[in-house]
Amino acid sequence: MKKIPKSLQEKLDNRHDSGTFRALKTKPHLIDFSSNDYLGLARLDAIS
Repeated sequence: MKKIPKSLQEKLDNRHDSGTFRALKTKPHLIDFSSNDYLGLARLDAIS
């Protein structure tokens, strides 16, 4: 996994500390028809 630049990590830490950090919730048992990854190929370790 790539390392996050220090300036970006500081901004993320500030969001966590202030309670304003948001993350997308994933539901792995559902099929995603609204993106180009409806087969889930982007999540395969063999491809990435």
